[in-house]
Amino acid sequence: MHPRPQTHAKRSLIQSGTALAMVIGALMNCPANAVPALPNTSSTIILHANATQAAQVGVIGPVDLSTQSGTASASGSIDYQPSSNIRVNADVNGSGLSSAYTFFEYFFSVVGPTNVSIPIIVFASAEVSQPIRAGSSNTVQLFLGTPQSVPLIASACNAGAGSPATVCGGLSASPSFSIASHHVVTSNELDNIQATIFVSANTLFGAPEDHQSGFLDPVIMIDPDFSRANEFQIIFSSGVGNVAAIAEPTTLALLGSGLFGLGMVRRRLGTCRLRA
Repeated sequence: MHPRPQTHAKRSLIQSGTALAMVIGALMNCPANAVPALPNTSSTIILHANATQAAQVGVIGPVDLSTQSGTASASGSIDYQPSSNIRVNADVNGSGLSSAYTFFEYFFSVVGPTNVSIPIIVFASAEVSQPIRAGSSNTVQLFLGTPQSVPLIASACNAGAGSPATVCGGLSASPSFSIASHHVVTSNELDNIQATIFVSANTLFGAPEDHQSGFLDPVIMIDPDFSRANEFQIIFSSGVGNVAAIAEPTTLALLGSGLFGLGMVRRRLGTCRLRA
């Protein structure tokens, strides 16, 4: 038995593999020992149609769900391609009640040289319809932060006509938002996006029908004015894209010059593969 030559050979193979990984990582601006493993997405949809409930809770990846009971129906979809996006609907024809609640979460990291403060921009367009019943509200909320703290960065609350100001509970009393929100994250650290939408339709007070809806579509990019932008790239939870899916006019206006700059950066970058 000659274990020593085998040990040397194994050590040499490991060293060669490590060196190769470091070279590939450097060429792709993704250091082999610095890229975090990103958690999976989490998707939740809870629907009510009269006395019927349908739910998918904490699902990895996209979800498309609908339910109907008599006069009421509700539907929700969460998708991550070509970017993360939510759409919900609650409908009643006749006497009834329906609602749709959605929540999603995904993770991202700006990879490149370690421990650098990176300016990013979150573009998002969202809207919820107006309830026909006073005292009720439809809401959309968008959060950005770390797994330890995820503060609210944008919200919209559309309340029924004649509702008191308190019905929105501190959310922005507006039916929609279109933002280009600037933030700073640390390279090679874990960050995340969370979002919720809730809408409800209610004709129990006498209206013949009620149709409510909402949507949200956030996109993240490195600020193209950042002098070191070409050294970094954003990676996402497995299956998450980052191209605007809902072509709302206000979103297109916000994205215009920014996406041009992002395109110029991407021409100089390789593509980082996730370690799920």
